[in-house]
Amino acid sequence: SIQETAKLFGQTIFFWVMTTSLLAYTIQKQGLAKRYALFFLSIPGVASSTYRLLFFYMLVTGFLSWFVSDASTIALMMPLGLSLQSCIRTLTRPAVNEAGADALVALPVDVPPQSLVATATVAAPSGVQPLALDKAQSPLASFFALGTLYAAVAGGVATIAGAPHNAVAIAQLEAVADVTLGWFSWMMVGVPIFFTVLVLSYLLLLLFFKPEIRDIPGVREFLREERKKLGRMTLGEKNVLVVFLVTVSLFTLPPVLPTLLGDQHPFSQWLDNVMSIWLVAPIVLILLFSLPTDLRKGELLLNWKEAAARTPWHILLMVTSAVGMTDALADFGFMDIVTNSIKGANLSAAALPFFAGVVTSVSTNFISGVAATSVYTSMLIPVAQHIGLNPASIAIIVPCAAVGLTFPWAGPTVATAFGFGEISLRDLIRVGILAQVIMVTVAATYCLIFAPIL
Repeated sequence: SIQETAKLFGQTIFFWVMTTSLLAYTIQKQGLAKRYALFFLSIPGVASSTYRLLFFYMLVTGFLSWFVSDASTIALMMPLGLSLQSCIRTLTRPAVNEAGADALVALPVDVPPQSLVATATVAAPSGVQPLALDKAQSPLASFFALGTLYAAVAGGVATIAGAPHNAVAIAQLEAVADVTLGWFSWMMVGVPIFFTVLVLSYLLLLLFFKPEIRDIPGVREFLREERKKLGRMTLGEKNVLVVFLVTVSLFTLPPVLPTLLGDQHPFSQWLDNVMSIWLVAPIVLILLFSLPTDLRKGELLLNWKEAAARTPWHILLMVTSAVGMTDALADFGFMDIVTNSIKGANLSAAALPFFAGVVTSVSTNFISGVAATSVYTSMLIPVAQHIGLNPASIAIIVPCAAVGLTFPWAGPTVATAFGFGEISLRDLIRVGILAQVIMVTVAATYCLIFAPIL
């Protein structure tokens, strides 16, 4: 009915996805994310070796994806990564300047992705064969591109805020099993998954795309110059940092305060009763619409025009539609039929997380990851309860496996990475299959290990 449909758009998850997206946009808009990335990549010793730089680049990308959606993280980090790639290739090859002496050329971070290859082409001295910069012949470019994708996806599973899929799974866990999975409980499983998948993805990329360059002279200076261009932190950056820290505090204080103050402390009990993870979203939105970036001009971190333009309405509609579809399937008895069929297969508690991961991983290449998360959590959580497995483990493994890594049409995350034009379809598929296997295997294993204590 119309009333039931309208109710879908008043769900807590609707405002959750809207808030996390707008916070990510504001962090990027104010330049805080770029400052963060350049700061960590400028750590002494990191930029002198291609191998260390690549790993730290993936690590920084992954950490950013803890709180910024996978696709947004890729959109932010990919231009930086490809600029670094072009800079590395240029700095490790002599170029001829007007005087005929050897010179080193660095490229700015804000070079458009599509023009990086052409921009990096410099004349080589007579008799010296220049390195080909074609993406099909450049393992370094492929490493940066796929490394950005895999690191962003790995980081997206570390926290509940990392991807919309996670919030969908949490909402379904509460609706189906009446179980609340807290911020730290998720991180207890999500963070080990993140680090393990990140390291294995790095090794996988080394296997397929071993960099042709080991030592990098001059990249540290390149990064230092880029940091200088940013200048001092603006009021907007400081205020969006305040919003970010408040967000993290609201997520972490409720489970931490009982340990610090005691379970019976009045403030601990009050905060635990009133501060759910869903209440964080409206508080953050109020701050974004209230804190200034320019006091003289009266400009704020976010205005309604920007919010309307930058809110991912297609994702919000997808989320609400997925939940609505799941409710409709449940009303018509389809969920019960499928759930009973799975129960009849006599899957063990040890096998269910792997089954959930494989089924979700395959499906998400043909249907949206949000829809797959909503449907499979609704079907498999009752199965987990039936066989004695903590249903929270299903609420974690399903969204972990719901981000496709194999085909460009598998979702906005992989589509964003592929859209930069630095990944061939052949490489995306052949490496993506193994990356998907790594994600499913690692996530299912950790979910099984931590299930008794979630």
